[in-house]
Amino acid sequence: MRARYGDVEVRAFETGTYVLMSYLVRPPSKLHCRWEGPFEVMSRQKNTVILRDLTSDVRREVDVSRLRPFVVAPGVDVKALAAADLGEAEVAQVLEHRGGARKRAELEFLVSWTDGDQTWEPWEGVKKLQQVDEYIRAHPEAKLNSLLPK
Repeated sequence: MRARYGDVEVRAFETGTYVLMSYLVRPPSKLHCRWEGPFEVMSRQKNTVILRDLTSDVRREVDVSRLRPFVVAPGVDVKALAAADLGEAEVAQVLEHRGGARKRAELEFLVSWTDGDQTWEPWEGVKKLQQVDEYIRAHPEAKLNSLLPK
């Protein structure tokens, strides 16, 4: 055993550190990196590591063999790196809305993204965004105050 596994590194993957995770089968396309992430390590029990997706806050249980450390330089925004890995941009601001609070299924907000794009997004997709709350507070005439979290 020592001859075969003597040079294998044991990785700690401590809580609060960042890791990259290999895909189970293969990357979504041949242009993708072989590793996805970064993810934050939430806990570890033996060979099972619980990871937090930095863009969606979803938790995943992963075997330690699929992980490798992600070293972060000081001053680097890890969440922005994770969003870039998914091809996502952050919300710059909410510009306007159409629809009303009574028919939330039809309510949409015009979102300006950091990459310069502007799209109409449904209420269900943006209801947890801080920028939407700021827009609602800045436009009391829109009568959307009932949508604010309590």
